[in-house]
Amino acid sequence: MEHTRSTAFAESDSFSVSDDTASVTTLRHYQPLTNWAGLAMPLSKPSPVWPSMLVEARVRPLALGYFRISRDASDGRARQYQDEIAAYAEREGFTLGEVYTDHYEAQTSGFSALVDSLERGEARHVIVPALHHFARSPGIQLAFKEMLERKTGACVVVMYPSPEAST
Repeated sequence: MEHTRSTAFAESDSFSVSDDTASVTTLRHYQPLTNWAGLAMPLSKPSPVWPSMLVEARVRPLALGYFRISRDASDGRARQYQDEIAAYAEREGFTLGEVYTDHYEAQTSGFSALVDSLERGEARHVIVPALHHFARSPGIQLAFKEMLERKTGACVVVMYPSPEAST
């Protein structure tokens, strides 16, 4: 029995099968059966992995949070900042990851951990309530913001920007 076929079938392509009895059968295919990168057999139903219809996925960018508070502040105030950052992230279309915290009067490492996370590529956005969470002096606040953006490539999103900080 002699088989003749091409490597890929188009809608109008066909192939013939002949045997010793001199009968020739022609098969017509309406979907590609095989080619160098295609399927060997047509699927009978849509694949759950590769849907047949275009599916629009809404991917929300990951953002990290950061704030600095006084050691004298209550746990309720820290919780309030976390809730405000989470509400802002939800409202602005972000998925909130870790929220890092520092204390003004203590040697804590929240900012360093934030920079490490950004350098690892975990997120491209940082949400802070206001620039005074970076430092007390307005000039240093802007320097911290610009340094963080330049060093990590992240965008610092300020929830409540002060009028003095506008450029």
